[in-house]
Amino acid sequence: MLKDLFEKSFNYKTVLLSLTANHHRSPEEYLKHKIRKLMKQHDSANDLLIVYYSGHGSFYNDLDPAEQFLELHATKDFDSRSGLHPAKLNWNNVENILIKEGKADMLVIMDACFAGNLNVSATHDLGRAYEVLGACKRNRTTASPGPHSFTHILHKSLESLIGKYSAFTTANLLSEILEGEERRNNPPEFWSRSINTARHIRLAPVPSQPHSEHAGYFDDQPIPQYLTLRVELKDRHRPSRDEIEQLAYNISKAVRNSSIRTRRIDCMGLTAKTSRSLRTAAQMISSLVRLMGPRKSQSNPGANLDSVSKSLNEDRKRPRQDDGSDLEDEPRPKRQASGNSQRVFDSPRPMTPNSGVEG
Repeated sequence: MLKDLFEKSFNYKTVLLSLTANHHRSPEEYLKHKIRKLMKQHDSANDLLIVYYSGHGSFYNDLDPAEQFLELHATKDFDSRSGLHPAKLNWNNVENILIKEGKADMLVIMDACFAGNLNVSATHDLGRAYEVLGACKRNRTTASPGPHSFTHILHKSLESLIGKYSAFTTANLLSEILEGEERRNNPPEFWSRSINTARHIRLAPVPSQPHSEHAGYFDDQPIPQYLTLRVELKDRHRPSRDEIEQLAYNISKAVRNSSIRTRRIDCMGLTAKTSRSLRTAAQMISSLVRLMGPRKSQSNPGANLDSVSKSLNEDRKRPRQDDGSDLEDEPRPKRQASGNSQRVFDSPRPMTPNSGVEG
């Protein structure tokens, strides 16, 4: 069902594998071989590789934290006297190939019990997007195949999004899943394997017969540099999806008409900021200074505000952390009220998923 959706609605290339017992090699080695073969064909910097698994999962948490792993298996009942390799594998070992050897963006979708246990803090900057969508949170099980299964809801959400939008991100997909009643009591887990990668993976249909202009747009050359623009919004209300899409369209149109040669534009998301503007902070401090009265040594009443504005301007030039708070490398600018200890502080790639879908 999901395979047909990816092939017909997204025009993605898919490869279907089954986890079965056999005489020749272990399923883990077999899957490693198949993934490496797929990566050899579709693992450029502008490809997207989706690995999807649906089946049983068991998590071995009684080991040292560094050795804990998620086991994917066909069944718990296996006769070791059969001489076959059991239909099970250590997913953590397989995933190391995707993490350490891959160049393409990766999306791993796990419809298995204990999938959320794979969520550990990212420790490496992979220089690409690598995201994981698990059917359930840590130490939780998930529904078996049927109308309440994660795969069913995933299919429904993908179908809904592709019917409404020409392209969407994994963040949009997660929101669509969470809006449904079916997974409200057992929401999925979603995380990134790469630090310093802010963008989400973008899902869009691949043109069946790409024009020559697309071939030049999606080349295999490394990305030489990025240009980061930030738009400051005046209103507090969150823009609608239509408003954001219209703004993105106008920006992309302006970029195409400029003399700068570009490859693509990524939407990095919308972040609410709580820090006050320079003018608001200056007005607050000016009011407080007037309440306290002029200092005896101050001959010019307007010098106080000039000093404060200068201090705030210097503070705004200092780099800030992503959360909007000041860096603590040097003291924050402050004014000491005379006669007391009160302090006044400054408030503070569309991708080309020529990829395989593992199922």
